[in-house]
Amino acid sequence: MAGTAWDIGRTSVAAEWGNINSAYNDTRYSVSHTISFPAVYARQNVLMKAEWQAAEIQVKGREKELVKQVSQTYCAMNTLMQKRRLLEYADSVYEEFYKKAELRYNLGASDILEKATAENQRGQIYLQLQQLEADIIALQLRFAYLLQTDNIFVPQDDLLKLPVPVVRAEPANNHPDVQYLLQQQKMATAQLRLEKIKLLPEITGGYYNQSYSGWQKVDNIERFYTQNDRFGSGLIGISVPISVFSQTARLKALSLNRAATEMSYKDGQQAFALRYRQTLTEYRKNVAAVAYYEGKGLANADDVLNAARDKYLHGDINYMEYAMLINQAVAIKSGYYDALKELNQTITELNYLSNK
Repeated sequence: MAGTAWDIGRTSVAAEWGNINSAYNDTRYSVSHTISFPAVYARQNVLMKAEWQAAEIQVKGREKELVKQVSQTYCAMNTLMQKRRLLEYADSVYEEFYKKAELRYNLGASDILEKATAENQRGQIYLQLQQLEADIIALQLRFAYLLQTDNIFVPQDDLLKLPVPVVRAEPANNHPDVQYLLQQQKMATAQLRLEKIKLLPEITGGYYNQSYSGWQKVDNIERFYTQNDRFGSGLIGISVPISVFSQTARLKALSLNRAATEMSYKDGQQAFALRYRQTLTEYRKNVAAVAYYEGKGLANADDVLNAARDKYLHGDINYMEYAMLINQAVAIKSGYYDALKELNQTITELNYLSNK
């Protein structure tokens, strides 16, 4: 599109035949063209280059947004896979618990409450697994959509923890989201400058060639001319706008548009900086949460699981206490996966905002 800025329009070619000058039939041929001042084409070129650059920036922005969405979707799938493994472990624990409760009930060592509680716990785990499977399938479909493929991907089994991002005090100004707003401002300025220069007159040039059939007196000598005798002439002129009210109104509208794009750019810069600082705050919060789980929380959960199993097998705690402790340990591990998911999401967002 940038090359069309130098389009000078179409040349007009015409032909006439008939009683142009006398009762005799004559022919007349003409060719003419109207062009603007070269400065108009130059400013059109500036505008179209600005529009082309805006399109390129927009494409880059969409590419980075796609990379972010792919990364976040993959991390979310990986987290759900870890949660599924945790629920499968909890299911095996409650299965063992249920078998022992059923045996105790059949032997008359416990009442129906213990057996029903164990069965309810397994049922809840089963429902959570079903919901989790549906969530995983939904994410797999979204992941395939983002990659524009019909293949269904399964994330790696290992727990995914993204590398620590490069943290800055303020975001980079070269992000496509900010650059696009700046380019919109440049486009508005270029459009305004183009409309201003369009007030200049246009130049018209042409050439005419025609016949004058009949008698003509040339140098006091009568001579008969036919259609084979040709006469040529040239034309040059300018066209100026008689009324400038419509153009003045357009210039005023374009001036307001340029002012609006300037405000949008400044507001966009501030909003982008705020978004970066908020994401950075969330990142630090999630780092602290993951550090707690990895430092103490997960170890405490394993200790609770092991101690609860031993105490229940030795009869030191009842089934209600045992179920409560198991649920507590599973909730801690599940909380760790949730915290890790949030950490990965904020890392991805920081990388995106840092134009990585």
